[in-house]
Amino acid sequence: MICLDSATENDSGLSFPDLTALLDVMFILLVFLLLTAHSVPRLLNVALPEVVEKQAASQTIQQQVTLTIFADAGRWGLGDSEFATWQLFAEAALQKIRQSPDVEVVLAGDQQAPLQKVVKLFSWLQQQGVDTTHLLLRDLGGNTK
Repeated sequence: MICLDSATENDSGLSFPDLTALLDVMFILLVFLLLTAHSVPRLLNVALPEVVEKQAASQTIQQQVTLTIFADAGRWGLGDSEFATWQLFAEAALQKIRQSPDVEVVLAGDQQAPLQKVVKLFSWLQQQGVDTTHLLLRDLGGNTK
């Protein structure tokens, strides 16, 4: 605390404010500015790709075909349609797959569907040249993955 001697103080009763807190704040600001004045900014050069209209226009939305295996002996599904025989199902599925060269095939089925039907569908897809298929699975909680 800054104090004045009573001998130097005027008799008029004037007093000076306490400047200790102000000096502390000024000292802290001075130290902060001295420490940060010579800091070197770190820069990261980023090369942004150029936007080409042809690339944006050439992207197409991939078509999706859902093939469903039912537990019933002769029932098959293609999207929202159901077929009673394998021959009708295979013809309709082949037309859907041949419509687009980059079609995405998704397999869905009953939990009780026999393994024989699954193997039959996999071998048929392999004969048709479909390399990648996605399986629609359901966990024990009932959530679709």
